[in-house]
Amino acid sequence: MNTGPPAAICLWYTFFHGHLPNNQTPLSQPPALPLATSKIKHLPEECLFYIFYAMPRDVLQQAAAAELYNRDWRFHRTLKLWFTRMMDSGQTGEPPEKSSFVYFDVVTWQKVIIALHID
Repeated sequence: MNTGPPAAICLWYTFFHGHLPNNQTPLSQPPALPLATSKIKHLPEECLFYIFYAMPRDVLQQAAAAELYNRDWRFHRTLKLWFTRMMDSGQTGEPPEKSSFVYFDVVTWQKVIIALHID
């Protein structure tokens, strides 16, 4: 399994643990999940998307999904994409006929703005 350069592994490990274990490499000791999931709220959204898509059926995937949900992102099960409504959609009060949304495109790895017309 190629996990990238050792420096990247150490950086990832120390983010969730705060230190490296004595005389051990990061891969020889699995991360403590309660500590790891408690720090997930400090990650930028791009990292949360990476964790969600790269770690299927993992506790960290569930934690990333919960944090994205807390940040007003919603997962579309059919499209397998995360969506959020733009904060400044231009209309207030009654339900808007035209709303702007942002979705995270996993192919280009960026947020894409789309405008939807609701009939």
